[in-house]
Amino acid sequence: MNNHITSGLIKKHRDILGEIEYHKKEIKRRLEDIKHIEETIKLFDPEIKLTHKGKARREYSKYFKPGELSRLILDVLREADKPLKVKDISDNIKLKKDIDDNIISCVKSCVRTQSRKRVIKEVGVDENTHEKYWKVL
Repeated sequence: MNNHITSGLIKKHRDILGEIEYHKKEIKRRLEDIKHIEETIKLFDPEIKLTHKGKARREYSKYFKPGELSRLILDVLREADKPLKVKDISDNIKLKKDIDDNIISCVKSCVRTQSRKRVIKEVGVDENTHEKYWKVL
């Protein structure tokens, strides 16, 4: 039995090392691309000072397309006959999307964003759990 576990771990180890090697080569290639672009820019403007700080890249959820979670939250709250807690919203979305994983942190973050945008509002707090109840404005 240990032989299967060990061989699986060795394979995973090799796979990860292969991915690291691939990404190192990709980084080297992209740095060369940057160097060529900088040289081209300097042909047009030799005095320019270029910064080496790139734009941050946003990572999206693997479960939702951009904007989809916001729409789902609003749909769930509109369909509900009473204000809901984040856990209830999350459970409804998990059923709609057939998701097994825990998505409550994504939902909580999106609820806060929607609250700041004044799309939904807090209408109460559970005295026992101190969880907030939310509804659509």
